[in-house]
Amino acid sequence: MHRTGIRIVTFILSAVVLIAAACTTTSNTTGSPETPQEDTAPKDDALPDWFSEESVIYDSSGVQAYAGAIGTDAASAETKAVTQATTVLKQSISDRLETVRTEAVQELGMESGLTNADFLIDLRKADGAVDDIVSIQQTDTMPVEGQNSVRGLAAVELSKEELMEQLNKRMSDHEDTWNALKESGAFQEF
Repeated sequence: MHRTGIRIVTFILSAVVLIAAACTTTSNTTGSPETPQEDTAPKDDALPDWFSEESVIYDSSGVQAYAGAIGTDAASAETKAVTQATTVLKQSISDRLETVRTEAVQELGMESGLTNADFLIDLRKADGAVDDIVSIQQTDTMPVEGQNSVRGLAAVELSKEELMEQLNKRMSDHEDTWNALKESGAFQEF
């Protein structure tokens, strides 16, 4: 009798797990009928020539970010796209700084100060420098087919020279550690 009870409980638990797994799979694969509010890289043949499908592009003199967003009118769509592109740019710079720091720790060792808590906090806030120097390169709008909304597109950019000036100011409390990071081989990738 006891084994039968265990088998029933096992069967019920197995059924619950299978049903939960099926629901999770269904909810992850079934798209929402709502239009997404942000569209960082819209796939559309009608995109303007200046709009890159790569969300961030680094070159020798600067960094550009591209994003799209949906709005109820052209002005709100463009504003949202600029905000989204700036956010993408900030995140990319933050991610790159962290990657460089991690590689520099391996190159320079723990004694370099690159793992110091105060340095880490300030480095993670350094992407705030983007807000002071980012500029709008280009914007555009296009209708969203079958809807009463508009897709805004934006390209923003910043100069690497201005970025370095701002980062130097923001990291001035950690001048020795910051300079060690900048002089590392890993920083050449930044």
